[in-house]
Amino acid sequence: MKAGSVRAFRGAVVFKQEDTGQYFLGVWGRRNTARFRAALRSVGEIAIIAEPPPARLIHFNKQCERPKRGEPKG
Repeated sequence: MKAGSVRAFRGAVVFKQEDTGQYFLGVWGRRNTARFRAALRSVGEIAIIAEPPPARLIHFNKQCERPKRGEPKG
């Protein structure tokens, strides 16, 4: 889950609510956010939260530089 999100969206953030076991995933950037929402909606219902969720941060990764054209991704 984490590695795939990092590769696909050049970074990801994951929160987990310990009491319920519920996960919250996030990406940043307008294009990444649109792609992320579309990918999740194709699988099921989602809720958009525009602020940090009521959960503990368990993963954060952001690749600062985008690969240049012609360079292999990942």
